[in-house]
Amino acid sequence: VKDIEPERARLAANVDNALLAVTALNPVLGYDRVARITREALARGITPRAAAIALQLIDGDAYDRLVEPAAMARPAGTAAA
Repeated sequence: VKDIEPERARLAANVDNALLAVTALNPVLGYDRVARITREALARGITPRAAAIALQLIDGDAYDRLVEPAAMARPAGTAAA
């Protein structure tokens, strides 16, 4: 593993395209709207964020505030490093 560097741009793109991350919006938008976002993202080949905005279900700032993949990956009760 020594001298191996992560492809940060590719990792960021993978996170941006992760359909499961949009489930963080379930408490705000409800299951049906989140499922609609997911279907739209898949059908159009766009990110869930772009789909949510295109469907006018949430604006970009609210999406970014509510969908935090890094926070979702941390164990409960731990703070960001």
